[in-house]
Amino acid sequence: MAKREDKGTTRAGFINPNKQKNLGKRQPPLEGTDNYQYVYVMNCTKCGLIYGANGSDIHLRKCPNCQRGKPGLALLADEINKMTIVAGVDGCKAGWLCVAKDLDTGLITSDVFSDAQLLLQQEPEPSIIAVDIPIGLTEIGARQCDVAVRKLLGPRRSSVFPAPIRPALQSKTRQHADEIRRKIEGKGVSAQSFAIFKKVLEFDKILSTRPHLQDRVKEIHPEVCFWAWNNKRAMSYNKKSSVGRAERHELVVKHFGVEAVEETRAKYLVKCVSHDDIYDAFAALWTAERIFDGKAGVIPDPSPCDAMGLNMEMWY
Repeated sequence: MAKREDKGTTRAGFINPNKQKNLGKRQPPLEGTDNYQYVYVMNCTKCGLIYGANGSDIHLRKCPNCQRGKPGLALLADEINKMTIVAGVDGCKAGWLCVAKDLDTGLITSDVFSDAQLLLQQEPEPSIIAVDIPIGLTEIGARQCDVAVRKLLGPRRSSVFPAPIRPALQSKTRQHADEIRRKIEGKGVSAQSFAIFKKVLEFDKILSTRPHLQDRVKEIHPEVCFWAWNNKRAMSYNKKSSVGRAERHELVVKHFGVEAVEETRAKYLVKCVSHDDIYDAFAALWTAERIFDGKAGVIPDPSPCDAMGLNMEMWY
C-alpha cells in the first residue's frame, strides 16, 4: 500500500531550508525511485534550476547545480520549457540583473548575467524580457519616445538620458563620441549618457542582426513603469534617496510580496547590485507581465523604426 503523502512538504509552493521550492507533482504522475513515491518538480530559488525529486526527498533536497546536491530525477525537456516565464531586467555593476516570474506557479527568481548574450540565451526562455536599455537608435536627432517620456515624467525627466546616435555608438572614449556627435548635431555627449554606451552596444549588436527578437525583448524605462504603476503619476522622490526607495518599495512589495524582494536583496552584494537596481528590475517585471497579458501601453504608438529595422519605443 502506498505511503500517505506529507501534505506539508508535498504541497505546491513548499520551500525547504535549502531554498528548494516544490512546484507540484509531475503531471501526469510518474513513479519515483523511492518506494511508493511520485516525482515532484523542484525549482532552486537561488539559481533557477528545474529538476525532479521523490516526494520523500523534498524536505532535505539540495540543488544539484549550485549546492552540490545529488542528481535530480529526469524531467522531459518540454516539461521544463513549457513554463510561462516573464522577466524584468536592469543593468547593474555586475552586468544585468534579471528578475523572472513563472506565471503558472508565481515563483520569482533572479540571476545576474555578465553580458546580454548570456541573458538572452538563458533557459528556460522567458516569453517576454522587459529591459531598461535603449533599443533602436537614430542616425541624427532625439528619439520620439525619449522626448515624449521626459514630458510625461515631469520632475523625474532627468532620469531619461539621451540615447546614443548610432554613428557614435562604437566610440571607445567619451571624447571620440563627443566629437562625432558635435559634427553631426552640434551637441556633446555627457558623462552619464556615455556611461550607458557599452550596454546599449551589447544589445544593439544582437538585435541588429536578429530583429525578430523584438517580439519578446522590449525596451522599458523604470521611471515610466513606476509612473504607470503609480496611477500615471511620476514618483515624488529620486530613486537613490531613502524616501525614494521607500515609495518604490511600497509598490513592489504590494504586488510581488516582501519575500521576493528580500530574497533578491540577500542574494547579491550591494556593490554589485544596488537597491535601486532591484526596484528597477521589479518595475520592468511588472511591465513584462502587462505586455504578456496584453495590458501594456507603448510610447509612441505607432512606433517608428530605425535604419536597422528596430522599433524605437518604450513599454509601460
